Amino acid sequence: MTEKKLPSELKTIFMVCEDIRAEGGNKFSLLGILGDRFNIPDQQDPTLPSMTFFFAFTDGVGQFNASQEVLDPNGKVILAPTDKEPSTKPADGWMVFAFKIVPFKPIPGTYRVSVTLDDERYERMFTVQRVHSATKAAAQLSSASGAV
Repeated sequence: MTEKKLPSELKTIFMVCEDIRAEGGNKFSLLGILGDRFNIPDQQDPTLPSMTFFFAFTDGVGQFNASQEVLDPNGKVILAPTDKEPSTKPADGWMVFAFKIVPFKPIPGTYRVSVTLDDERYERMFTVQRVHSATKAAAQLSSASGAV
């Protein structure tokens, strides 16, 4: 039997995207990847159809009790910690977690997103920031003129 080993922080992948689609053959398609910053116009309070958080653990091995949680910039829980459920990380594959908030109403600030395996918390952050209309117009003008 293989010895249990927690995944490393270094080899943990985290992505924020608008949506995710499960494909055949244990594959996923991430749609609308946002990176670690997301801009919203200063004169709007947008509500998005969804926001998806994707964790992939590429190393480690064994069965872990897993749960997920998302906190907004004010520390309010917007995805409550799930009951810990057994999840297996094979030695020769990835262990993937994808969870979605539907709908998603972003507020400015830094969100904290985590997956806990046994008692080890893997936390990542992403930031929502307001973009002023003048800044947005200048960026669009600069982009249109070919300036870098």
